[in-house]
Amino acid sequence: MRVLYLLNISNPDRLSADSGWIFADLLAPALADAGAEVTVAAPAPAGDARCGFHQTKVPGTKYRARFSADIDELVALIRAEKPDVAGPLLHGRVLGVGGSRPDHSGSRREAASGARPA
Repeated sequence: MRVLYLLNISNPDRLSADSGWIFADLLAPALADAGAEVTVAAPAPAGDARCGFHQTKVPGTKYRARFSADIDELVALIRAEKPDVAGPLLHGRVLGVGGSRPDHSGSRREAASGARPA
């Protein structure tokens, strides 16, 4: 399977602090271990030597990294790579970051505090 991992880095000056880059750097080699042919499209390489890399523009601000994309570049990249799967991998949802998690009792406050209903 050919995977095109589209990564918007919102902290290019400190990759070690960019959660998206960290996640891609861990996930891309794991996908390669599973037999996928992985190409990371990002302003900086992620993954290991088995992962292909397509350099994209560094966004001017962290907000532009999230909300703007060069559609013409994206279309050309998808046509060139011909991936089976393409897209940003939503690391926040996979890791449960950025939101409360359901605890099946309906109370998000209790889930966040660790308290369990009696």
